[in-house]
Amino acid sequence: MYAVVLFGSQVSGGCDGRSDQDLLVVCESQDKSKYIKKYSDKGYSVSAYTKKQLYLMKRHGSLFLQHLKIESTILHDKDNLFGDFIGTCELTPPQDQEMIRCMNSLINTMRCPDVGRLSWWLADYLFVLSRDYFVKYFARAGQLVFNVNKLCCEIKREFNLTQEEASVFLDLRRYKAIYRDEGPKSYSVIRTINRWNTILSKILDCSVPCRQDIDTYINFRKVNAFQSTYELLRYVESIKVVHPHISCGSVNEYIVKKMITRPNHYSSTSVRGKEFLVNYLLGFRAKANMCVNADFKKSRSFLTPLFEAGYA
Repeated sequence: MYAVVLFGSQVSGGCDGRSDQDLLVVCESQDKSKYIKKYSDKGYSVSAYTKKQLYLMKRHGSLFLQHLKIESTILHDKDNLFGDFIGTCELTPPQDQEMIRCMNSLINTMRCPDVGRLSWWLADYLFVLSRDYFVKYFARAGQLVFNVNKLCCEIKREFNLTQEEASVFLDLRRYKAIYRDEGPKSYSVIRTINRWNTILSKILDCSVPCRQDIDTYINFRKVNAFQSTYELLRYVESIKVVHPHISCGSVNEYIVKKMITRPNHYSSTSVRGKEFLVNYLLGFRAKANMCVNADFKKSRSFLTPLFEAGYA
């Protein structure tokens, strides 16, 4: 199977300056790099899958296939194999366990510490998790909504939000686009995040979780406590935002950067990808603590004369 498919807001309408040009390429595993580079150079956000991966997604009831079914334009389809395949993909509503997993991911993210640069990563990830949760929420009732603006309208209607409350969701989307295009800014967007956390807590019928301090966040989250390998990957990304100068070796840094920027291409959700991320995380934590301890010792050596002189 070989196919090239345009999907998302470029097809459904409502795209704006923050919208990606989403492109699906179905090809053999060994050809992924070639096609990702080819179409990325043309400005597309490329997702590349093999035929085997698509059939596995179908078996698991992936909503991504429903997205392709209702919001896509096939640009090329050798022997019409992709068109025939996507026509057989029926909606499998998300089960309770999947919704609980999504809710837990949201609540864990709401606990992230309030640290300057980290707020931009948090706005990005909180938007992604919120969008995925609500897409699944409506899919359970047989309603497929993938366009962000339409999704925002449905969230407003379903949960009786004010226009101001609903617009916070779109603010997060705007910060996500800025973060991915330009990286974290020097100013914080935590006020918007706190506002969305309050709105989410009402929707999820839970209290607003207490934020963790940065030491607890970096050092005491167990590697087997993540809801998915993708969640582990985003966590690794977040601690790199907190400590941007720490390196675990040029090769490891190259791999983890590629996993973060192109998770579909670099097997970020595979067993091998998870093993790499766990080992990287443990090494990163050790180096982060060495840096913190070194800074503490420097501050102590600076303060000692002041203590002795009675000034501190």
